[in-house]
Amino acid sequence: MAQLADLAARGEGDSPQARAVAHQLQETLKDLKGKMQEAMTQEVSDIFSDTTTPIKLLAVAATAPLDASNRD
Repeated sequence: MAQLADLAARGEGDSPQARAVAHQLQETLKDLKGKMQEAMTQEVSDIFSDTTTPIKLLAVAATAPLDASNRD
């Protein structure tokens, strides 16, 4: 990205080299977007695959004394 900024600062923002750098940057950003989507999907999947924690929390809340803090 700095290379593209340098080329633009020298007035070479429309040169073949600048276009090549911009294309490479676009591809890298596309890959990054895919990896971030993959990571988010995996995280959401991991969260929803854990079915025991909500049940445990419900059981703890149900058996806690009525005046216990954070019973809800």
